[in-house]
Amino acid sequence: MTDTTQQVANDVKKALLFRLSKAKTGLILDHPFVGTIAMNMPFEVCYQTGFGMPVPTAGVDGKKVYFNPDFCGTLSDDELLFLVAHECMHPMLEHNFRRGERNHGKWNAAADYVINKLLTDEGIGTMPKMGLLSEQVYRDGSGTSEGIYAILPDDESGGEG
Repeated sequence: MTDTTQQVANDVKKALLFRLSKAKTGLILDHPFVGTIAMNMPFEVCYQTGFGMPVPTAGVDGKKVYFNPDFCGTLSDDELLFLVAHECMHPMLEHNFRRGERNHGKWNAAADYVINKLLTDEGIGTMPKMGLLSEQVYRDGSGTSEGIYAILPDDESGGEG
């Protein structure tokens, strides 16, 4: 395992890809709008992207969704379903294009507050414990990533899920 993308062991990768496939199927059956997005997004199980960016939990670059197998291995199936939907919502809401010159970590946190509120309101899976969710922050930021970004402290960084 000396590849720069830190190859994931085949059995671990296969097991997680199966769980991710199951999550996609669950979304398409129970939440077809989000499920359609998930079905059309390529997924990769890795520790870092091909661009050398680490993947500590999960992430999306607008074209592909990345999942850290160690992190995902700690999640229940309902939490993984939420995470899949969460990551697919970022490009769906065009967060990568709307960020502009804003701080990446703070922007991601603001976007996470919006996404997590939408997903929990819709009852899509179970949000992982480290996810960012606050009715007050959502309201104070007018329910938009831009509004929430404006009220977050500068040292805010995104959680997952």
